[in-house]
Amino acid sequence: MPGGQRDERTDIDTLPRLLLVSLLVSTLASGCEPGGYLIVENQRNYSVTIYVTVVRTDVPLPEPKKPIDYGIVQAHSTKQLAAIMFPGRTWVHRIQAIDSSGKVVFSQDYNRDDMYQVKWKIIIPP
Repeated sequence: MPGGQRDERTDIDTLPRLLLVSLLVSTLASGCEPGGYLIVENQRNYSVTIYVTVVRTDVPLPEPKKPIDYGIVQAHSTKQLAAIMFPGRTWVHRIQAIDSSGKVVFSQDYNRDDMYQVKWKIIIPP
């Protein structure tokens, strides 16, 4: 530009690219393992509430983690719930389905490889 002026439009155009590259580099450098969205198929005749609890990490847990309420899945339906992240390969999450009386009707532990194997879909059998 004449007189040493900068074209501000160029700076604005490169900002999204810089953010994308920064995000990619930080993700690769952090070593975070991917996660996915939990899909639950409820084959029961009643609704269940899904809870997810971290039960194992790369380092010993100082205290048991509290279960996280992932929501209700209605009877005979399939629902996509929130994402589950696996920051380390050895992390394990316990997925539980609880009926309206508070009874655990399904409980299974999954690591990252398990979740990939089932394609992030959990089936609550009748």
